[in-house]
Amino acid sequence: MNDTSTQSAGLPENIAQHFADLTEACARSSELMAKNLTLREVASNLLISTVRAINLKVCSPDALFFNRPDGDQQIVSIAMPDLLVDVMRHGDSVMEEAGAAFFTRHDSLDAEHALSDGQNQELREAVVRFSGTLSETYQAHLEGLWQKPVVTSDHLESAVTTVDELIQQQGAALDTELALCGFAQLMSTQEQKRLSRVIEGHSTDGVFGLEWTAADGSRKTVPSAYVVSESVENDGQPSGVVFLVMPARGIERFESVALLREGLSSKLAGSLKDSLLIRDLTQLGEQGTVDPDAWTFERLNDPLIQTHVHQVRHKQTHDCQFLLARDGEPTDRNAFYTQLQSVQVCAHLDEGMGQRFNSWMARLSEMAEPDWRKYGDAEQKAHLLRLEQAHDDRKKAVDALLGHLHSLETFAYSEMTQYMRQHLGRVIDPSRVRIHVHDTIELRLDDALNTVYEYSLLEFAVKGVSIAASRMRFSPSPDQLHADFSGAFVKQMLDTLNLHVRYEKALEQRLNDESVLRAMTHHRDSAIALGAHAAKMQGHLLQERSHDLVHLIRGDKAPAGTVHTMGSLHLTATDSRLRDVIVIKERTHTDEHYVLYAPGAPGGRDFFEFGSWRQLSFHIGGWLADEAGRNYLHGQLFGPSKAGAIAFLNEAQLNAALWTPDSCRLVSCTGQNFEGNLSSLVRQKALGRFPFFNGEARPAADLPSSANASVLAMLNVQITALNNVFAKLSPEMMTLRDYIHKETSRLLNEYLQSVGYPGHIDPDTLYLALGIPFTETPDFGKNSELRSLTELMMYGSEDIKSYSPLIHLYSSAGTDVKALPVNLISFLDKQVREADLAARYMKYLTDEFLGRQHPLHKRRKALIARRIQCEMSRGALLTFQQRHLSLAQYTWLRQAIDGLSVDAPVVAAVEHTAVSVFKIANQTIEGVYIFRDFNRQDPDYNLLYTPGAPDGLDFRPLSDYAQLLSSEKMQRYFASRVSHVGEKRVRIFLDEFVRGSKYDPDFIRIHNRPENRITNIEQLYGEMFERMIADVDSQTESVAEKRFALAYTIIRWTGTIVFIPFPGLNVPWGLMMASLTIVEAVDAYESGDRAAALPLFIEGAVGLVLGGGGAKDLIKGVDGLTIKLATKAGRWAWKKYDLGVAYRLPA
Repeated sequence: MNDTSTQSAGLPENIAQHFADLTEACARSSELMAKNLTLREVASNLLISTVRAINLKVCSPDALFFNRPDGDQQIVSIAMPDLLVDVMRHGDSVMEEAGAAFFTRHDSLDAEHALSDGQNQELREAVVRFSGTLSETYQAHLEGLWQKPVVTSDHLESAVTTVDELIQQQGAALDTELALCGFAQLMSTQEQKRLSRVIEGHSTDGVFGLEWTAADGSRKTVPSAYVVSESVENDGQPSGVVFLVMPARGIERFESVALLREGLSSKLAGSLKDSLLIRDLTQLGEQGTVDPDAWTFERLNDPLIQTHVHQVRHKQTHDCQFLLARDGEPTDRNAFYTQLQSVQVCAHLDEGMGQRFNSWMARLSEMAEPDWRKYGDAEQKAHLLRLEQAHDDRKKAVDALLGHLHSLETFAYSEMTQYMRQHLGRVIDPSRVRIHVHDTIELRLDDALNTVYEYSLLEFAVKGVSIAASRMRFSPSPDQLHADFSGAFVKQMLDTLNLHVRYEKALEQRLNDESVLRAMTHHRDSAIALGAHAAKMQGHLLQERSHDLVHLIRGDKAPAGTVHTMGSLHLTATDSRLRDVIVIKERTHTDEHYVLYAPGAPGGRDFFEFGSWRQLSFHIGGWLADEAGRNYLHGQLFGPSKAGAIAFLNEAQLNAALWTPDSCRLVSCTGQNFEGNLSSLVRQKALGRFPFFNGEARPAADLPSSANASVLAMLNVQITALNNVFAKLSPEMMTLRDYIHKETSRLLNEYLQSVGYPGHIDPDTLYLALGIPFTETPDFGKNSELRSLTELMMYGSEDIKSYSPLIHLYSSAGTDVKALPVNLISFLDKQVREADLAARYMKYLTDEFLGRQHPLHKRRKALIARRIQCEMSRGALLTFQQRHLSLAQYTWLRQAIDGLSVDAPVVAAVEHTAVSVFKIANQTIEGVYIFRDFNRQDPDYNLLYTPGAPDGLDFRPLSDYAQLLSSEKMQRYFASRVSHVGEKRVRIFLDEFVRGSKYDPDFIRIHNRPENRITNIEQLYGEMFERMIADVDSQTESVAEKRFALAYTIIRWTGTIVFIPFPGLNVPWGLMMASLTIVEAVDAYESGDRAAALPLFIEGAVGLVLGGGGAKDLIKGVDGLTIKLATKAGRWAWKKYDLGVAYRLPA
């Protein structure tokens, strides 16, 4: 059960979590209904046996076509399953057309593609025979799914059926909505508790079905709505406060039954109309309005949610029978499929849940709105909303023009589908064909890993994996796809399409198309108008002159004696253009005035105004003073000059005197008008957005065979395979927090069971207040003084009883803590002080991963070693592709990495190259290594490997600490990879560095000697775990301090180092970091406009659903063009998110 008893406004984290839970329940409900086979799929399954029996090269009915010539000598073609559906609907006369017969291609009447007369006759007879049973078979399939066991995430059947699971998820959605209603103060605590009992099926008192009295006096039940009353009259009718409960839509409160009647009637017309309610009444014969007095209520005897799911099931059955019974109707086949699909997946339920999602998105967005927007002038707010709508409309126009070039995935899908249709004569969905590739990864000379990679054909193509045709296996098998489908065909298709190279060329051509450029220009103009108005509302542009300047230059107007100029901002030292920044200048006879448009700039502003160029330039230079400003400036740089520009910015950060008014300059546009000038900036930006256009990456066509997309793809799949095998060999491997949670849950619930307590309690939901007064409204947020039992057990350093009498228990899950055993506090005190779970966990890691006698020790060590090599190779390749390495450097690195293998032969080119650990303050930085050729003085062969560095650079020149630690992000990066015992020393080093030692040549010198080299890659495995265990021996003054240090150490190592390659094991850390913020919903062209980012209550909520940075991927997509979501809940949320509903716009 969710916590539905809170009446506070709620912390953002709690609201976000409940909204995420609501989304998860809705998505799960939708997924359950999507598991049905379509009518066409059922038809195909019926025909398979017949097709196989006639000994064709294919056994799939989808690969056979019933073709005939039409009057214009064109070919009319219909796939065999579609033919069966048509015969079921219209009779076998549809097969009597002259010249009609079965072929193996949809576009051919040639004899070479035709079936024999005997085969034709057998297939015709089968179609007629199955047409009589198709409807019944399909309906039986739909009905059978309701009682079918639900398949779990590990592909096992559970004891829970589909109908049971839908009841559970629909109840969970309503239960979670109750909590949100409490946060939004839409109902009282008592009302929440009342509804919670109804939703959970504990009470049917005061629960009614909704009916209305038709004109003929008959009473009809509305299947989608129910009423829950506060009290019941003597006549058994509802009274007092009542709630309209529409499980697919949510909960609405009314002060009286009379207001409920009026509200129901208002939902049938006007601005408040409810499509779900209207559909129910229309299907039941009511076409107009309903008088408020016509609404009546019938008491329910069964639980509300069970009744609701029964109605959903009944509606599916009834609507399906209705559609299938309409024999001979002239409805287009595709339209018929669409109608039936809607019934099959219970689309009305999914639609209602989507509307509920958007409704709560709107409410929660309003709660998260900034004050300037919430309390702004009504007229200005209305204008802002119109500008937002215009901006969204123009973005959609650009999206439509980009078409299938939105991403490499959409391009590949389109090209492959077209190729297969042309060469095979049928449509094959590349995302539904699975490729299994057998591979062998050499771990040692005497040890090889045999593995199988599995991808969809689309993923295979996009990743660019190059595999011999003979190693490919397909699912479905080729004979179910087409007679000519094979590994050789796929290899030929991918070689011919050359997707990566052709995508780059096609995208460049499209972005240079005048119609696309014009649409993108209008889109950017709408962002400027929107941002300027928002800046006015926020007080960012105070002078009317600034507003007039933006307005006049957009309209190509200038007062007499005034010159208007616009252009881009460049760093003078390297002539590097800032990607998004636009400068607008006004010059008169007496002065100058500037408006700076810097979308996404630090400090929460997009627009700035200045009275001189000196002011503007020093404001830009001022951004170097903090991390946010430096990040912004670095992110605005692109192209070949980026590295030099960043170097200049780093120097200016260290020595502020280097920044002068001339450090940046305005490069004016030379067009004839505003649209032409803005168009030139947009063109540069659009092409500069992609690494292969702006010079940050080498074009695919220019990559050598040793560093092309197929090599990178193979490294990626091998790393994934190595991680998967390691995880399978270590099924009990988990983070410390997971281990503590599991053991604490076991200890707690074993105790509760032993003293007769009936329930199960999650230790994450049981909180203790130690030494602070009791409160009626506990704060369960991340900054709360309350401590969860899991947290207390993790550190094992609290003497709970010492806080007596100020010891209070709270539950974040609504558990009645007063009903817990009286001795629970004593039990918890003893466990926290004595359980010592962190030490047990450390012992487990030591025994499991360092014991040389362990049967898996050798294999685990080899897997980790090979994975590290693959990651190093991938890092070198990516750095080369990003133009930060020459081909000679890349070749040298690959040879040095290969030379780390156990028993690797000595290669002359890297004989004097050493790979050694990197240290700061004599403390090892885990996972970071120095590559140096001691036989050369060339700095190009003295590099540092920094995997996962915040600037995205895996290999970088190794000069001195001043260069490496020039940014706070890199300082945090290195510090995060230091053991607990070494953290203090590194912190002291960084403090001295910041205070001025960065200018001391001796202090910043990095010492590296050949004798420190790593002899082979496998030694890293043992050293890593040994350093972690030795780290625990740091001297502490008390048991409590030692336990805290131990817990800290394990968290640091397992959370950021040991488990880095295993995303599945690292998930809890990402979820712990998720919290509510306002997302900058960056558009597809990475504008970063804050005004264009609608204030969505989404990052915290969907961040919890997706994990980690998933919410930003949800909004921004990958590279700003394609949307890839981590979970089904995220995909469902994205599909349901509707601008017009989730953020209210004017009519």
